[in-house]
Amino acid sequence: MTMKKEKSVSVVLPVYNEAEIIEEVIRGYYNEIIRKYPNSEFIIAEDGSDDGTKKILTELSKEIPMRLVMGPERKGYLHGVRDALLLAKNEIVFFSDSDGQHDPRDFWKLLKKIENHDLVCGMRVKRHDPLSRKILTRFYNRLIWFYFGIYMMDTNCGFKMMRKNVVDEVVKHIKHIKFGFSTELIIRTYITGYKISAVPISHIKREHGVATQFTFGRIPGVMHRQISGLRALKKELKPMIKSKKKTYKIDINKI
Repeated sequence: MTMKKEKSVSVVLPVYNEAEIIEEVIRGYYNEIIRKYPNSEFIIAEDGSDDGTKKILTELSKEIPMRLVMGPERKGYLHGVRDALLLAKNEIVFFSDSDGQHDPRDFWKLLKKIENHDLVCGMRVKRHDPLSRKILTRFYNRLIWFYFGIYMMDTNCGFKMMRKNVVDEVVKHIKHIKFGFSTELIIRTYITGYKISAVPISHIKREHGVATQFTFGRIPGVMHRQISGLRALKKELKPMIKSKKKTYKIDINKI
C-alpha cells in the first residue's frame, strides 16, 4: 500500500512474557508494515520478561532490522508502553500489544484516518475475551462516561496510531490508570484539544498465555485500582475539564 505522500512511521511493540508467540508476532508486523513502508522504524521494547522472551528477541534482532530495548526488571504495562512510545522518532507513531490478538493488516485502516486526526484508536469487534473481561469492559466504559463524558465501546484497546506531537505533549504525562494506558491516552488527548477517531478492527482469539489480572477473582481489586486512577486523573485535569461544556463524541467509523 502506498500513499500520495509517504510519512515516516514508528512501529512500536511493547513485549512482556510472550515467548510462545513473539516470533510470529514480530515477523507478522515486519512483513506487513516495515518491509512495505520505506520510511519506518521498528521498536521492540521488552519489559523484564522471565520466560525466555529475551533470548528469542536477541536472536530475531540478528535477522530482522529493529531497535531492541530490553529492561532488566518489570516496569508494568502502563510505564512499559509509555516509555516505549517515547522512544519513537518519526512523525506518525503506531503501537500494538504483542500477544497475537491483533491483525497487522489493520494498521492500514488506522493510517488512512490519521490524515485528518491526531489519534486513531482501534476498536475491537467480535471480541474473543473471557466473560470476566467483557463484563469488566462494559462497566469500565460507563465509568469513563460518568467521570469524563467520553463514551466509546472499547477505550482500552492496545492498537493505536498517533501523531508525534501527541506523544510529546500527552503520552509523557500518563501515570494514573494502572491497567488503562489507552484509556488515559484517550482522555488526556481529548482534554488537550486533539482530534480523535475510532476504527473497527479484528480481534483474534488468544492461543498462548493468559491475562491473569482479569480473572473473576481479581476483578474487585482491578476495579478498585481503575476507579482510583480515574479519580486521580479527573482531579489533575479538573481545571481543563471545566472548559468542556458538552459530552464528547469520538469520530467512529460505522461497522
